Amino acid sequence: MSSTSSPENKSDPTSTANNQSTFSCSLPVVACERDNEVSIKKSTSGVQVEQNEHAISNTRHRDENETFGDILSRTISQFHRHQLRMHSYQRQVEEWENMTRQRHHGLRNDPQYNVVVHFRKLRGHQSFALTPTQVKDFASKLQLTQQERIRFNGVHDTDSLMDYLHKIKRDYSIKIHHHTTDNYPDIESNPNQDIIQLNDNVYIEFRLREPNILPLPAVEVTRRPFFRHPDPDLSADIGQEKSASWLELFYDLVYIASLTEFTHAHVIKDYATLGTYTEWFIITWWAWFASTLYTARFNTDDMVHHIWKLIEMCAILTMASTSTHFFTSPTYVYGYIALKSVLVVEYAIVFMVAISTRSRASISLAFYVGANIFSIILWASSIAVLEEPTHRILWYTGILAETLVNVISRRDKALSWAASNIAERLGLLTLIVLGENLIGLIALVALAGSIIWVTVANWFAVIIIFGFFFMYFEDFNKNVFLHSKFHQIWVYLHFPLHLCQIAFGIELVNMLKLYRAELIDDGYLSSSTENGTTKASSEGGKLILKHIILLDALLKQSLQSTSHMLAAILSLWMTYSHAKGNRCH
Repeated sequence: MSSTSSPENKSDPTSTANNQSTFSCSLPVVACERDNEVSIKKSTSGVQVEQNEHAISNTRHRDENETFGDILSRTISQFHRHQLRMHSYQRQVEEWENMTRQRHHGLRNDPQYNVVVHFRKLRGHQSFALTPTQVKDFASKLQLTQQERIRFNGVHDTDSLMDYLHKIKRDYSIKIHHHTTDNYPDIESNPNQDIIQLNDNVYIEFRLREPNILPLPAVEVTRRPFFRHPDPDLSADIGQEKSASWLELFYDLVYIASLTEFTHAHVIKDYATLGTYTEWFIITWWAWFASTLYTARFNTDDMVHHIWKLIEMCAILTMASTSTHFFTSPTYVYGYIALKSVLVVEYAIVFMVAISTRSRASISLAFYVGANIFSIILWASSIAVLEEPTHRILWYTGILAETLVNVISRRDKALSWAASNIAERLGLLTLIVLGENLIGLIALVALAGSIIWVTVANWFAVIIIFGFFFMYFEDFNKNVFLHSKFHQIWVYLHFPLHLCQIAFGIELVNMLKLYRAELIDDGYLSSSTENGTTKASSEGGKLILKHIILLDALLKQSLQSTSHMLAAILSLWMTYSHAKGNRCH
């Protein structure tokens, strides 16, 4: 079948100017519109002829005499037109991407920079004299006003430079390196950053405020140094990914070992024993957190840092040796004083480095040193009144003083928690506590036998522990410190969370022990065999009923004391880590 079209249609400019595919119509003469463009098509025998942007004829048969060849050829033709349309679409996408890229570059004609002052060596040359070209470059990068340029003429060393940047309210940070080479290790992986060499020891880096994805630099394998100066200014490291070291993980295990020993020595059986356990756990948890907070921010990974951790581990074991009578033991007090003494020395070193570099963190660091010294004095004073219950007031007052320092210095960017891996350390401790619950459960399972009713109860216990794990880690976000000003509340809520998890694990094992003892007393389980024995099948209904009652008691009694606390903790956790954390994606 052939198709014809009038000359008028061929000469009509509107039909050839149409850049889009026309809509098909079934009338002999129709007007089809697309994007305010009209093309007139005529048909004399029920056949339409369309012209698309690639000048390909689109013949559509409207009679009933189509053959198989007509159908096949039309399908191939339509597939060919589809390929051409996809090619046109890809070309348009590339054009739009080029336009967007050009527009993006146009917006970056006037970039904003942050200043990072690099010291190759802490005790090195601090004075400098800038050339006119360097002064002009410095002024253009920071967009200095005329008055600020005049004040910059008095800058001649690093101390006056820090004062100048602070007075003109420009963001700056300090980085201390431990080498004397002339290269720039922080910049070689990103050549787009600009630097100004002040002298052989100090150089300035101008960092773009927008985030840049940089390739990871090659790691140079060297021997561990004996001592490194800690960096007192963490503002340049905010948001950078940090991971826990092997030493930090080993340090956490020492605390968990102490926790396990105290749990075995103090069985929680009433409110009095629960209160004693809580008082001990406050001290232990805070000792862990205070040390972890320092390590997460100022870890230098040198030999001296390892020595400090070794001393702390010995102090922890000393405290654990008096777990049965810690309230009246001078040895327990000496162990805690040793922990605080290490922190005093560590914070004092950072404080002295901050003073020498005129860092803004010096005031906050002075508070940290003072709070730990104050805590040592209170704990040392409590030795004289250990036989009196009032000595606990001195203990917890020292802990409160250290907590207040964290609250006071929360807005200091130089000591920002967002530049640490404290969120990861809290997550790891939570994981270890849940693992301890499983260890206690597995120890009980090994003695329970393989009778089906005991096995099912153990399965339910594992499901509950897995529920704790899922609720915590499902929305875990390390960037919670970047998106919430209440991040310290989120951190301190881990104390009741860990306490409730431990208490729950203890009660869970006790309930399973009680269940097994009842089965033995009723004759459903034999205590002398591994697999146990059951009574006749006629008593199966009674056994099932007892099992259901036990499971109900297991869920009610084990979770009743912790459900409200955990609900509040998990609600805040999801609020800060999930809802706020979505901004970083």
